[in-house]
Amino acid sequence: MFRESSSNRAVCAGATRVLGTLVRAVILLSLVGAASSCTGSQTQTTNERLERVSERQVDALEADLQGLLNELAENRASGRSVRAILDAPEAELSALELQHLDALRALYAGRDNQLLWVEHIGVSASLSAPGRQLWKVLEDGVLGHAIWPDELHFRELDPTQLPAAQATSGAAFEGVRLSEDERKKVIQWLNESRGANRLVGAPDQGPKALLEELLEDGRPLAHLNTPVEEQAARLTAAARQSSRMDVLLSDALAQYAWRMRFENKAWQKGVQWPVSLRDASEDSAVVETEPKLVGVALTQARAEHLMMRALEGVFDDPAQISSTLESLALPFEPYQRLVRAFRQYTEYAEAGGWPDLPSEAEGLKRGQRNPWVATLKKRLSLEGYYQGDDTELFTQELRRALVKYQNTHQLWANGQLSAVTIRSLNVSALQRRHQIQLTLQRWRESRIGPDAHFVLVNLPDFHASVWRDGERKMYFGVVVGANRRDRKGAFPTATPRFSDEIGYIVFNPYWNVPKEIRLKELEPKQAKDPTYFEREGFEYHTSSNGHRFLRQKPGPTNALGRVKFMFPNQYNIYMHDTPSKSYFKRPHRAYSHGCVRVEDPMTFADYLLDLDGRWMEEKREEKLEKWFEKEGETWVNLRKNLPVHIEYYVVRVDDEGRANFLSDLYDLDAPRLELIAQRYEESDALKVADEAQTQQLETFD
Repeated sequence: MFRESSSNRAVCAGATRVLGTLVRAVILLSLVGAASSCTGSQTQTTNERLERVSERQVDALEADLQGLLNELAENRASGRSVRAILDAPEAELSALELQHLDALRALYAGRDNQLLWVEHIGVSASLSAPGRQLWKVLEDGVLGHAIWPDELHFRELDPTQLPAAQATSGAAFEGVRLSEDERKKVIQWLNESRGANRLVGAPDQGPKALLEELLEDGRPLAHLNTPVEEQAARLTAAARQSSRMDVLLSDALAQYAWRMRFENKAWQKGVQWPVSLRDASEDSAVVETEPKLVGVALTQARAEHLMMRALEGVFDDPAQISSTLESLALPFEPYQRLVRAFRQYTEYAEAGGWPDLPSEAEGLKRGQRNPWVATLKKRLSLEGYYQGDDTELFTQELRRALVKYQNTHQLWANGQLSAVTIRSLNVSALQRRHQIQLTLQRWRESRIGPDAHFVLVNLPDFHASVWRDGERKMYFGVVVGANRRDRKGAFPTATPRFSDEIGYIVFNPYWNVPKEIRLKELEPKQAKDPTYFEREGFEYHTSSNGHRFLRQKPGPTNALGRVKFMFPNQYNIYMHDTPSKSYFKRPHRAYSHGCVRVEDPMTFADYLLDLDGRWMEEKREEKLEKWFEKEGETWVNLRKNLPVHIEYYVVRVDDEGRANFLSDLYDLDAPRLELIAQRYEESDALKVADEAQTQQLETFD
């Protein structure tokens, strides 16, 4: 056995330490190598996952590329709202020529400024069902009620200005696809720009946000930015045009309502006004906290109030358009007949009218042969009076047709072709159309308003009628003020147009002679024949206030006949009987000093007494006999006044549906007809409207 020396032990310890170090180094190197191998494998797996994420994103993008592009275009578009149009600068508003701006602002505001008449989706727009109904009403306004088409914006309401109805919201991007090369570039861009920083397992970026990035300059899909901007521009234009057309249609609607009813003060009768529209002089309870509207300003404000109240329901529910606006048309049968006649004579005018007859045709009558007879037959057939042959023989059938024409034109109905008849026949179809147009306007301007029961005296017709609840109860002849001119060209004895109420009847009346008639007519007759006053029942009478005047006593020669119907007025005009019955046989009956002579006064008196209700038939006959036998007058006050309207309508349509063209008695129509003709000639708006309407309705249907 050997003893270990200290030096040997030291050597062994050092060797052991070296060996340990070497072993640890080997192990460390081994571990480092293993770690390096593991990291490379993990990196490869992450890249594969990122690429799959990119592919999924591109797949989602491709799946709805067209829709995404259109959505981006819609987001970039700047729509022009109704409110923006109504609040536009003055210059822009002036170009629209809106006639009821304040009313439109208020009415649209009540509906959050939403479109009423136009359906707007993307770049497409068309009239909605209520919009088509509104268009039909506006068309009626032009073709039936003779409202000027430019007042209803017919030129601006051109359907070609609406974006094409067949367009779809995505049509601009139809066929857009990613090519294989574009797909690879997108994936590469995604991997390069985001791959290194992308966390595995993070949520995918949405297709819309991704597309926004890809459209930026220098990105793979930047070339698609141009069609997106173009579509955005189209969407912007469509929104603006849809809103503009909606506003124009609403303004046309308001103007239609205005023309049909609300510009006429007569329709303000019987309305309960809000405090702001009350007349302080009429309502003592009104406390004036600020200056009150008066006169024309008050009338205008009331008219606008009524119009807005009528249209509020339509703006709340556009489906009410037809029923609401139809209710605004005048409910009177004579007006409704004129509407049909206007359509008919518009057709006559557009078809070229009828031939003229020369002065050489004057005197033609039954049994004669003449080339102009054939022309006369054609002329009468075109207006619907004659339906026989077209030979040159003046037949009995032609004579009957001519008599009917003469009766409907206030001519002597003898069946002969007089010079006056020729002048009437040669009035053009267009001029006749203008006359009907003016008469429609006069009806809308009339003072009748909402009256359901009234007397109507039509001066050019020389007739009066009684209407109750839309039904004609009476129709009788009248004589009206003479149409003789004085030196100044005026008509001093013309019957004025006005409205009042019949309040009482006077049986066996005195005639208090007006001073002018006494001085110019009666006293000169008395000077020539001293027995004239006594023979005709005239006497000078002094009233209780000392006023001395000439009057005619009741009796068979009394100028007022047996009865007069009183509606006290500033003109001292009334209706009355007359002993001069022969005037009623004439077609033209303008012979009075201004009052209205009644052909059958007792029938009219009976009607008023029936209406009063106090006078049973048996009791009435007794009373009438006593009233007529007594020397003086008997006044009968009616329990309820009856409105009487004295109007001026040169055209009426009879019960057979024929338009009767009457005398422009006091030349009241002549100046206005000139203006109508001038406006018609200066603008072809009506023709444009007529030609466009069928196309528009087809487009909107």
